[in-house]
Amino acid sequence: MSIGKRSNIAIWRLTMPEDVSPSERIDEVVSIYGQLVEDEPFKHQPLRKVEIVQDFDSVSIALYVRRKNNVGLLPFIQGHLSVPDDVKLFRSESADACLFIATKLAVFAITSGAGYRIIEGLVDYSFPFDTAKKLIANNFSESAVREFAGTRTSRVETYRRGHSIDRSDTFGKVWKKLVGRIDSSLLANSSYLRSIIDPARPPAVEIKAAFVLRKRLDLAEVVALVAELETLPEPNADQALQLSFLDNLYPIKNNKDIEGLLTDRFVENLRQVLLGSAEIDLDMSDPGDITRYNAGSDFKIGRLEISTGPPDKVRLVEAMRSICASSVRTVEGFRDHALSLGISYSIDPDDHATRIRDKLINFLHGEVDYEGQTYFRLDKIWYRSQGDFLENLKRDFIEEVFSTSRPVLLADVPFLTWRDDEDEDGFNKRQALVAGFHYGDKIFARSDRGKIELFDLLKVDEDNQRLYIVHSKDKFDAKMRDACSQIVMSSEVIDSDLDNGRPLLTRYFDDWKASPHNADKGISKATFLKWFDLELVYVVLCSTRRDFVPVDFENDALHSHIARREIFLRRTSSRDVMYHFDWPIHGVNDLPGIPVAPTRAWQSGGALQSTGTTMLVGRGRRAMRQRHDDARASRLSC
Repeated sequence: MSIGKRSNIAIWRLTMPEDVSPSERIDEVVSIYGQLVEDEPFKHQPLRKVEIVQDFDSVSIALYVRRKNNVGLLPFIQGHLSVPDDVKLFRSESADACLFIATKLAVFAITSGAGYRIIEGLVDYSFPFDTAKKLIANNFSESAVREFAGTRTSRVETYRRGHSIDRSDTFGKVWKKLVGRIDSSLLANSSYLRSIIDPARPPAVEIKAAFVLRKRLDLAEVVALVAELETLPEPNADQALQLSFLDNLYPIKNNKDIEGLLTDRFVENLRQVLLGSAEIDLDMSDPGDITRYNAGSDFKIGRLEISTGPPDKVRLVEAMRSICASSVRTVEGFRDHALSLGISYSIDPDDHATRIRDKLINFLHGEVDYEGQTYFRLDKIWYRSQGDFLENLKRDFIEEVFSTSRPVLLADVPFLTWRDDEDEDGFNKRQALVAGFHYGDKIFARSDRGKIELFDLLKVDEDNQRLYIVHSKDKFDAKMRDACSQIVMSSEVIDSDLDNGRPLLTRYFDDWKASPHNADKGISKATFLKWFDLELVYVVLCSTRRDFVPVDFENDALHSHIARREIFLRRTSSRDVMYHFDWPIHGVNDLPGIPVAPTRAWQSGGALQSTGTTMLVGRGRRAMRQRHDDARASRLSC
């Protein structure tokens, strides 16, 4: 009997519920698929078990096949055939197969055709990435990513030479595929994998939802390979650190059950907030266009009008306490009510007929803990944290903020106390009364991207030749997504305007000067425009009720994973644009009746320790305009 080999076999590993044996798990998977066939018989074909000889001592194998008829182009051209019997030429039958390999601890699968659909939603997506950390070097020939931020949604790259990936470059990305090579030095002399490859010229490995060794293998070799993959030693500390970027966020795909459970948990957490028994780390914005949302007007949640502009978390809670007063007492009643609520707003205050409408739940972004794992809801999609992603995020954030040669924790500008009963607009209005500060909250510039809020505050520092462009947020939480997006948009719009003669800032000045908070300051248009000749420093300002010090991140007293991720993402993603961003921190005390405490040095290099409320700042340094061209060349060469 000849032994057939296949190339580039994808090896999947299935999720394993507790207290379920591998053989029981196979039965469960087949039963789950059988229910799909019963519910949608025209969409799914029934499975047939194919008996197979059990030739392998270490594993048991089970083979299932489904057959389907295909007609190809026939429906499109059937009415134009000259010979009716020619329809037979278009009819064919294909087979989708799924081969299960059950070890003592796990279930693996190999599929052909569309056999992957049999196990869809039941795949352990951590398996290929965990395996990669044990087998490959940080040296890749190809990558495909989905991007959270920026103008791209996805990107595929191939490299002429091996490309190493820095973990700081991976925030904001979800790995769809990585292609590297086996690192032969990681394989023991007794390794089965070493015996079937040429260690001097190791084969490529493809890491995606499945593990793919780019080599021709027969079934016996695949079984032996699966057994070895299951028992590979853990990577050493250096290897784990080099490949820690593989621990990231990954979308939950084709699993409506877990998505439903997570959404139910998310909504229940919101219900607890309305009842006053919990807090929630939540951001609210339009997943399709944050800028459009921030510039919107005439907002409604359900039928309730929101008169304060784009609703944030505080306004959301106030609105839902009113809307859901009759349903909040029961889990099911509130869930059904909350998930049925809509949100709408106008994008043009002069055109109330044109409105954006969507489900309210689609505008909510946050995180939930479920069965010991943290999940994130971002732009309508649920993501799971894989491996040590959250611990790596904490470690990298602390390092960037407090420990690097250019630490995030800096202090250049003294801000007022942020009072406990004060919202963002209230703080901005008080801060704008301080000499050198100017108000900009809810004053919009009209650009080709729509209405843009350029800043909440301006701080003019003539002595140091700097203009601080400030966006403020109350609390270091999920609202950092909005703040960071505003900073990026503001910097891009202002930079473009400065390069094109400042027409936008010239028009904007009239609206800015008309604000009652700026009208009596005697600022001329020439003075206002001249401010933008200074070094521009882009600032994200936030309040916290904890000390902004390493220990409060290590013990998760400042626990927002989303806030950490957004700050780190903007810090690292800015390498792809003209600006270089820092994220200085400035701290003040906000205890009622207690004067602002002086900050004191945390470590050399200007980093500060703060007490009480913390002001988080993000800086985008830019050379003064007369040195702009030279500065841009310098940034591009870095």
